[in-house]
Amino acid sequence: MGFSHLSPNIVKMVRSYALHAYGVNNKAYDFIISYLEDRINNVITNGRSVIGVSVAADFFMADLHMKHNFYCFRPHIAWQKNDYSDIQKSHVNYGFLKN
Repeated sequence: MGFSHLSPNIVKMVRSYALHAYGVNNKAYDFIISYLEDRINNVITNGRSVIGVSVAADFFMADLHMKHNFYCFRPHIAWQKNDYSDIQKSHVNYGFLKN
C-alpha cells in the first residue's frame, strides 16, 4: 500500500489495494464508472491487464490513486473479514493492514 501522510490521521493514497470500504464524492461517480468500464472492456477485448485476465476493481482504482486525489483514514475505520476471496481463489487475511 502506498500513501503519504497529510496529517496524523489522513493520508493521500499513492497506490493501494484491498478495495473493501470506499467513499466517493458524487462529482467523481461518472468519471470512475467510465474509467472502470473502459479498463474492463480493454481486458475483455485484449485479454490482458496488470493482473492477467482479471478485472478486479481494486487494481484499476490503484491506477487512479497515482493520477487523482484519493485519501484514507489512518488508522483505518473499516476492515475486511478474513475469508475466501473469489478473486484470488484462496483464503485471504488482511490483518497486516491493522499495523
